[in-house]
Amino acid sequence: MKKAQGLSLNYVVVGVIGLVVLVVIILIFTSGMKNVKNTTGTTPPTCQELGGNWKKECNNEEREVLAVKDAIEHAGEVCCISTS
Repeated sequence: MKKAQGLSLNYVVVGVIGLVVLVVIILIFTSGMKNVKNTTGTTPPTCQELGGNWKKECNNEEREVLAVKDAIEHAGEVCCISTS
């Protein structure tokens, strides 16, 4: 009688289950990364929608807002919103 050599059935089953779990995790992360750029599910508002104005720099009574929809159109300027 020859002894069987190689992996037992338990190791094969655990390996297959591990591969399935790994594939599911990869699918979750790769499909979930497409929505990372906007986690709220809405598009950001424009500076005017926030009640702000585009300026070269904000004064002491204003704050700068970074996440606005029309920021690319106003390169070199910042959206300033009154804090009062």
